[in-house]
Amino acid sequence: MTANEKLKEVELLAKKRKAEILNAPSNYPKSERTFYVDDKNGKDTNDGLTPDTAWKTLEKVGCSDINSGDVILFRRGGLWRGSLTLCDGACYSAYGEGEKPKIYGSIQAANADDWMETEIKNVWRFKPKVSYVKDVGAIIFDDGRLWGIKVCTNQSEGMRCDGNHNVFNGRTTFSRASVPFRDYRDLKNDLEFYHNPSDEQVYLYCEDGNPGEVFGSIEMSIRRTILMRGVNVTVDNLCLKYVGIHGIGHKGQNVTFRNCEIGWIGGSSQFTENLHFRKNHPFNNQNVVRLGNGIEVYGGCDNYTIENCYIYQNYDCAVTAQYMGHRTQDIIMNNIKWRNNLFDMNHYAFELWLSVRTAEDGVKVEMKNCDISGNLILNCGCGWSHQRPDEMSMALCSFTSKDNLCKVDNVCFHDNVFAGGRGAAFHAGVFLEGSEMDIKHNTIILHEGTYIARHASLLFDGKLGQNIEATEENIKLMQDAGYFKDNELYLSDIKPTIQEAPIKI
Repeated sequence: MTANEKLKEVELLAKKRKAEILNAPSNYPKSERTFYVDDKNGKDTNDGLTPDTAWKTLEKVGCSDINSGDVILFRRGGLWRGSLTLCDGACYSAYGEGEKPKIYGSIQAANADDWMETEIKNVWRFKPKVSYVKDVGAIIFDDGRLWGIKVCTNQSEGMRCDGNHNVFNGRTTFSRASVPFRDYRDLKNDLEFYHNPSDEQVYLYCEDGNPGEVFGSIEMSIRRTILMRGVNVTVDNLCLKYVGIHGIGHKGQNVTFRNCEIGWIGGSSQFTENLHFRKNHPFNNQNVVRLGNGIEVYGGCDNYTIENCYIYQNYDCAVTAQYMGHRTQDIIMNNIKWRNNLFDMNHYAFELWLSVRTAEDGVKVEMKNCDISGNLILNCGCGWSHQRPDEMSMALCSFTSKDNLCKVDNVCFHDNVFAGGRGAAFHAGVFLEGSEMDIKHNTIILHEGTYIARHASLLFDGKLGQNIEATEENIKLMQDAGYFKDNELYLSDIKPTIQEAPIKI
């Protein structure tokens, strides 16, 4: 089978899995207490214990006395906006018929009366103020048909600092660069936007006229996380979309996320206190630090399961367990199971980033018993996430150097499919001697103009740097060096671009 024939096979498989996930039946345990939440017919003065006496709002769920073992069910077809802190020991799922319940972390900005044209042609101001602490990370038009390109600035030097490569808004490609930028008066490209930290107004360049008249929906993602915290928690069959930080940010102890749809996550500034700019950040240097993961746990975790989820269009990573810095206490990632998911158009798919270079004597830093299997990983670096300053998207990203103190044991990335990515298949850290990461039985389709591994010089001279381009010669070089044994590798002549992803689901 040729590489391009294999791509077609993967596309059909992905479409089938997407349909299965989006139509998955609710899966929750029987409980002594089950609470119902209905955005249309519910009332917060109800007891919530039957569909006819359902609660209405996220605020009611968040302030109620939820006990371990309770089940909270949201009405299918419903829509809520905001955030929710997960209660320890509870299960969250869906009831009724239809689409998964939606929880959005965005402001709906499609009201024409909320937009006013400025003195600059085609530049519109969103009249309601949006606190800069809630930094707008993304603007998504017509359910993802088009998207905005965020302008980030170095306030002290009056320069744009969000990258130099070409960007695409769903219909138009244009160049951006580190050029002088004062404020909204310097917006010049269609669907670029700027959240001004001084007047806390959002400005959008829209060639077609008043955005509220042009578009049927405008989701303005703000700087928050939709579902937060919680241990011994299950989240099943929810749809989480349009938010500036994470879809789910949790504690990572005995948690399961399954049958969920998570999309259009991230893009907000990580350091709003520095006005969109942290000059000495080790990874982004002269560019703004933006964030946003579909599901994240920061720090240690145990029994962390994600299965049968559809996660797409994330600014950073679909799924991550991460920590970096000095440690004075043990930090252990244990019993991670990320299985049978469908990922599409995320910058990274998986991130196991336990990077600790200094720790006090006796402190344990361990990553063990991780099973990443059966996942379909498509089109990394395509879609909205391509506007990141660093374009090197990947299927599996791990720690970066040989001086990392992390001990790795029984971590296996197996029986996955990776195809359509614009960057690299893997970070070289997953192959480092002594890492005990097992990469086997995967189907890996590399593409013209992409890379086999990022920072691959780590494998040969222990230094950050060289990437290994995806060519027949380099594939053989890596295999002869002992990498990618028991994996199925293809090289396609299709080149993924920011305008078109190879696999369409």
